[in-house]
Amino acid sequence: MQELLDEALKEFAAARKREGKKLGEHLLQRLASMEEIVDALSELFPSLLQAHMDKGKRAFGGSGRQYRQRPFAAGICAVYPKIRC
Repeated sequence: MQELLDEALKEFAAARKREGKKLGEHLLQRLASMEEIVDALSELFPSLLQAHMDKGKRAFGGSGRQYRQRPFAAGICAVYPKIRC
């Protein structure tokens, strides 16, 4: 009986190790995909930021309120350091 229990525990531990390895590989693949997306967005960011700024200026242009553009850009740049701001 003890031998069966020992064998079951060994198989269980081995299965967990295999699952952990597969999970690690999956997470690394997802991370690589996310990095590719951020790299692609970093090329588009200057034009996206300008479009956002232009929209804000139009929205607040006639109201007398000043549109603050730097906090938005600073926030994006802080979160995504690969993006050139």
